[in-house]
Amino acid sequence: MRVLFKTMSLICCIFLHISQFSAWSQDPQSMDSPSSISLSNDWIHAAFNVSSEARLETFAAGNHHVLWPHKKLDHPLDRIPGISLILYADHPRSGSRTFSLPTSFAVETIRPNSATPSFVAVNSTSSASFAISRQISLLSDEAVLWVTTTVTNTSDAEQTFYPTEITMYNTEFGVSNMPNLQLLFYSPIASVSEDDKGFDVTLGLVNNLQFQSLTDRRLMVCKYLNRVGEIVFTNHERWIALQDEKNGRVWGREYDFLDKQPEPVKNNVILYTNGAGEFIRDGQLHYQNTDVDKYMRLTHVLGRVTLQPGESFTYRAGMTTSVSLGPILDIRDGIVFGKHLEMLYDSISFYVFGAMGIPQEGPVGFQFLNEQDELLRTNYNVTLVLDTFARPRRPSGAVTTHPTVIAHQLGFPVVDEADSDTPVFPDLLERCKKVRLVLLDKQSKQPVRIIDEAVGPWRQYVEAEYRW
Repeated sequence: MRVLFKTMSLICCIFLHISQFSAWSQDPQSMDSPSSISLSNDWIHAAFNVSSEARLETFAAGNHHVLWPHKKLDHPLDRIPGISLILYADHPRSGSRTFSLPTSFAVETIRPNSATPSFVAVNSTSSASFAISRQISLLSDEAVLWVTTTVTNTSDAEQTFYPTEITMYNTEFGVSNMPNLQLLFYSPIASVSEDDKGFDVTLGLVNNLQFQSLTDRRLMVCKYLNRVGEIVFTNHERWIALQDEKNGRVWGREYDFLDKQPEPVKNNVILYTNGAGEFIRDGQLHYQNTDVDKYMRLTHVLGRVTLQPGESFTYRAGMTTSVSLGPILDIRDGIVFGKHLEMLYDSISFYVFGAMGIPQEGPVGFQFLNEQDELLRTNYNVTLVLDTFARPRRPSGAVTTHPTVIAHQLGFPVVDEADSDTPVFPDLLERCKKVRLVLLDKQSKQPVRIIDEAVGPWRQYVEAEYRW
């Protein structure tokens, strides 16, 4: 599902500023290194270190530091902090040889005005085998950080590499030095069955209770328990998510390839959890107690890429934050899905169901379309069903700090109306082949974003039998 009117949004709605984030106004420099550039809006603060491969070193959502190490820790010398791009010469499970990347970058910031989109462009000014450029944008009305990265072969020979993003997730509860045992990590897995759980344990206990697979949903779940362990699995669906099950907050990551598609590889995700326990490394038995650094390390191989001299490879990564019911089943265009849109019917009504986290605020509505995607009817006066986590207010539209739960009965006239061009329910049921959930502009109440779609044929709704 693509964002509606995305080009217009990029031209008109991007707004970022190089300044401190209000949540840390009393200590703004404690989070970012001196060589970083920072971007902030009402939901996200991010900082990129332009002297270290333009690495994302800080991503904070609200009062949670998503990446490790957080602002109270010194940057360790033996770790790769934040999110780093590594170009492996071989699959990371086969070897550790990497290509050198530029360490010198020029930064261009385009300020917001009426005609020009605002973003930060980071371009390498020196190169060995590769040049790197990144375009970083953060919309003022969207809780998604978008980073478009281009890798160009600047050598005079063909180059084959495995572009890999290594993410260090913070698993500490606040700044208490205690583990956050409410964290859940979700990822799709390529295959799973009763005989094949879809992942292999490569470090720690074979029966580590942190790791499990949901067979019916082809989903790998890590319930963080502050135990040391590592698994490897295959994910070809290009998204992962971390969720705090106590409040439903989700930090999701998704990838999209804009021109050259990488060759898929197996075992392209390695998940390591730091914590207590024993493990064997280099033939020696090791033991860690509970007083260790609190983090998960995700190694995500995007595929295998071969570039001729002068050729480029470009991918876009989005990092989103919102609130959703779990388990997380999908992420598309920054929208987190606990359940995709579904529509059923009875003799007089449609019934629509869904659960998602929407990173943009505004009212929502439904569109009903025929087989040619022509609009038959709309319903733009929808009050959402929201789990407010005991908060007093119940907003009527999508809010990034609340899950968006769709559980609506939509009734329509069943007899002819004066307006013969508007289909009544029997006619609408026969002609409607698609229902679309859209986000509306707060002022004009016109669609600005497609949230999700469901496609017929429709099943009949029987309340006693229906289950999500």
